[in-house]
Amino acid sequence: MRRLLIVILALAAITAVMVGPMVNWSGLATTVARGDARQMVWTMAWEARAVRLGLPMFQSNVYYPDPDSLQYNEHIVGMSLFGWPIIAGTGNAVLAYNVLFLLAWVLNGLGAWFLARRFVGDPVAAFVGCLVYAFSCFRVLHASVGHLPWAWTFWLPLSILAWDRWYREPTGRRTAVVFVVVMLQALTSWYLAIMVALTSGLWLLCLAADARRVSRRHVAGVAAVAAATALVLLPFAWHYRDVKSIPVKEAAFYSASVARYVVPPYWTTVGSWLLGHGLVPPVTSTETLIFPGWVMWGLAAVGAVVMVWPGMRRRWLPSCPPSAVVFFPLLAGLALLISLGPSSNPCHCASPYDWFVRLPLVAGLRSPARFALLVILAMSVLAAAGAAAVHKRLGRKGRVITAVLVVLALAEAYPVRLPRVAQAVSAAVPDVYRNLAQLPPGAVVSLPDYFEPNWASPDEFLGADYVYYSTFHWHPVVNGYGSRSPKDYGWILNQMMAFAGPHSAETMRRLGIRYVVLHATIEPEGPVMLREALGSPDFERIMYADGVHLFRVLSEDERHRNAASRQ
Repeated sequence: MRRLLIVILALAAITAVMVGPMVNWSGLATTVARGDARQMVWTMAWEARAVRLGLPMFQSNVYYPDPDSLQYNEHIVGMSLFGWPIIAGTGNAVLAYNVLFLLAWVLNGLGAWFLARRFVGDPVAAFVGCLVYAFSCFRVLHASVGHLPWAWTFWLPLSILAWDRWYREPTGRRTAVVFVVVMLQALTSWYLAIMVALTSGLWLLCLAADARRVSRRHVAGVAAVAAATALVLLPFAWHYRDVKSIPVKEAAFYSASVARYVVPPYWTTVGSWLLGHGLVPPVTSTETLIFPGWVMWGLAAVGAVVMVWPGMRRRWLPSCPPSAVVFFPLLAGLALLISLGPSSNPCHCASPYDWFVRLPLVAGLRSPARFALLVILAMSVLAAAGAAAVHKRLGRKGRVITAVLVVLALAEAYPVRLPRVAQAVSAAVPDVYRNLAQLPPGAVVSLPDYFEPNWASPDEFLGADYVYYSTFHWHPVVNGYGSRSPKDYGWILNQMMAFAGPHSAETMRRLGIRYVVLHATIEPEGPVMLREALGSPDFERIMYADGVHLFRVLSEDERHRNAASRQ
């Protein structure tokens, strides 16, 4: 217990340093990054509200009038349920988001530490290895830009441990533990559901091959976990049944490359220097920035050699079973090949990814590079094995060497110039949105908004802001945010952007939109829309504050009376 406490405190201290540039410590209840982070805040708040009030979870309040709108974003029930008590007690989804954000780093490190300790037997070496899983550049990047499910992955290493304990003694209690661990990870993200399934299947094959026996209890246990998992996931998966296969060109754009595994990202100390001297190419997609670190690559290489070399393994890793010797290098290699994405060779030979996406429920995954998470998970154990070998070979001197390597590894991943989207800023909500909660029910549209925004402009994340603001009134909103949207969303939004013209007003009445929130300070559309709205008989301004105006859409009768009164 004392050792566990030391590990937790060490991980908490490292977390405080590594996430410093991403967190406003004095504003955990009031600040959050724009973009995906605010989308996550809305998702957590909506799911908590749906559970509390017994509402259909996928019939959320965004993308009005679509009736099943949560399908256009991933549900995150497996993660957000841990924030529901905070939301219920404080009503503050921003605080819940930030608490989970901070907890995730420690929990990821702890899960990887338990896993590495099981197979290398050296708790200090296990701590060295767990750092790549908890604080690698891949983790820092995804967490910093609001991909919170990609920070909430500690169930993945715990699932390997749970299956390992279960295989040695497949009792009903251990079967239940496996189910809970696998399910909580699978309900966090559909990507993670696929990954925990892939990891579990591969690990079970390795365990069975090592044991050379598969009893009826083993078969029954696996069948029970698979059936129970399918029963729980099916109601969620059903809403994503119409997700189309991702075009090859898009999958290729979001694929990793060998260079991304070995070249530091531009926002790290070394990567910034390399970019400044023209030694690394410009970034095309932040999704593909992986880089586990040169230090961890070196330790993992040592660990892999020690694992597969029987004499070294017997001397330096006596607690590492043959199943692990096969599993972790195999997982790293397979996941790396999948992360490289679709085939781009001239002979058009299918890549591992091309075969993988032919499996059921896999074709809609847009970003092959995210499978690098499994590479990094395997590396955490291999790096721990390398550190354990150094300790056994060099004794106290070896521990000093790994202590220095830990500092260098963390320095490699430390963020010095994160994208502005990763910066926590005030989540203050305009008073207009709070006042909407007191008005009669009706759909709301916030303007300006853009179907295909300029991702380099200051207004690229307006949709995420409007979705987040809706948590303060919970009226249906036309706006949405994400990589997918209803098929008619572009047409509807173009009609809304014609505000305050007569065609826009007619469309609003036909769709049942009752309120328009206009951010008149947003150039160039805002001031133009305001002038036209104030002179239009179709709209009535009922409130304005700090450059944000609230208009009510008048009915046809009210419009005629308003037009007559202006004459």
